[in-house]
Amino acid sequence: MTDPIERITSTAVPAPAGHYSHATAWRDLIFVSGQLGPRSDGAHTSAEPFEVQVRQALANVFAILAGSRMRTRSRAADDSLHRRRRELARL
Repeated sequence: MTDPIERITSTAVPAPAGHYSHATAWRDLIFVSGQLGPRSDGAHTSAEPFEVQVRQALANVFAILAGSRMRTRSRAADDSLHRRRRELARL
């Protein structure tokens, strides 16, 4: 018996490129794809300060999770690459 892998997409963030999905779910696990800082209208935050980019990326993650079966009290793990740790500390 195999469990299907569910593709999760959200209309609250820009559509993923190519054959990608915003996230996938398997059993009780949800894997969110790498998120950058584009706004829902497609405008990017790359010219904005670091804090704005991070807040938008996290808003995208939360919007994707809101469209899934994950509850806000569920545990989440974050595997992020932070190039500017001292800036992250300000958030």
